[in-house]
Amino acid sequence: MFYLGTDTGLGDPDDAAELLKRDPACGIAVTTERDKAAFLAEAKARGVTPEEAAVLDAFNYTRGRRVRLTVYLSEGTELRSR
Repeated sequence: MFYLGTDTGLGDPDDAAELLKRDPACGIAVTTERDKAAFLAEAKARGVTPEEAAVLDAFNYTRGRRVRLTVYLSEGTELRSR
């Protein structure tokens, strides 16, 4: 994640939805399976329609457990899923 640079923001589902609302050109939000429903609810409340771009099964080595990440693209972003 930090390969994307120092402008990578970390936050909760509310923060991610607010960022996509405030700056849709930023383009990307990533959520865990645990936070997915909360993120989607927050996005909907703000009038944001994120597009699911990818689902990744990964391993959180600091916590020693598997994690499922969902990558969302904001509506209107110049980024596109492949």
